[in-house]
Amino acid sequence: MNLAFEIRTITRFSTRRIARKVEKISYSGDTDSGAPEETKRFR
Repeated sequence: MNLAFEIRTITRFSTRRIARKVEKISYSGDTDSGAPEETKRFR
C-alpha cells in the first residue's frame, strides 16, 4: 500500500519535471503568452 503510493507520487513528480522541460523547449521561456493553460498548471 505504501509502496504503491510512493510510486504514484514519484511518477507524478517526474511527469511534472518532464512537462516543465517540454514547456521550456517548446516555448523557449515565453510561457505567459505562448503556453496553453494545461502547461501553466504544471508550474
